[in-house]
Amino acid sequence: MKKSLLLLILLLNVAKTYAQDIIILKSGDEIKSMVVEVLSDQIKYKKFANKTGPSYGIEKSKIFMIRYANGSKDVFNQVSNTPKAAPTPRPVVRTVYAEPRTEAQPQYRSEARPRYRSAPVRKVPVSNYGNSYVRSMVYGGISLPTGYFADSQGIGFFIGDETDIPIGDSGLNIAINGTFNYFTGKDDYYYYGTSYIVARVMPGIKFIAPISDSAELYGVGLAGIGIGIGEGTSTQFNYTFGAGVTFNEHIDLSFRYNGAASSSDYYYTYPGPNAFSFGIGYKF
Repeated sequence: MKKSLLLLILLLNVAKTYAQDIIILKSGDEIKSMVVEVLSDQIKYKKFANKTGPSYGIEKSKIFMIRYANGSKDVFNQVSNTPKAAPTPRPVVRTVYAEPRTEAQPQYRSEARPRYRSAPVRKVPVSNYGNSYVRSMVYGGISLPTGYFADSQGIGFFIGDETDIPIGDSGLNIAINGTFNYFTGKDDYYYYGTSYIVARVMPGIKFIAPISDSAELYGVGLAGIGIGIGEGTSTQFNYTFGAGVTFNEHIDLSFRYNGAASSSDYYYTYPGPNAFSFGIGYKF
């Protein structure tokens, strides 16, 4: 059963990777962006960390390459309109051996032909990826049981994956979450509890709002199914709500409350695995 749960979590970690356009300048600098328009002499883009902010423009002559989110590329190798000066011709000297002749023969002369070489221009079709940027986050942390669940369980640890699918430019996202939680059972004078494992799959809604050029704040609400193994194996209704902040486009800190309905059998009613969680993650 544990192997099946681990396989379930691994399948949820199929990430939609690197959904951002990278503008590489001839100076070697890189700009993480969302390309808006490709004109004849410049590129218009928005900063990736502030996709709802103002548009910026940069001349093509300063750009070496654009690597788009879908894997395609634009390489800009501008050829100067000023023709290169022709190299100094080098005459090719041919030796002509004199032969006895009775009539005039035409005279031969050598001509040096200058050779020109220009760098080829590679044309790559412009990507039409649009404003849809799907991002995935891998995260982990600790869980602190609460309520009746804290009577039998100690501190917990979790790992998970969360994928965000934007709904237009409104800041709303469809969030798909999968987590694997392990709680250490208590063993004291009053109570003996075995360890408890719960795996959750929960879709929901996330709202993201930029608070600076390098940080964004979000709130999330999820609901779905959880499978618990410990003091009785059960399938439960689970829900999660919380908030978090993302720094420098990648580092994520979050605080959430994980709740679950209780389950029961013929002999006993088992409390749901309710806990507060503190997590840190990396967003792709």
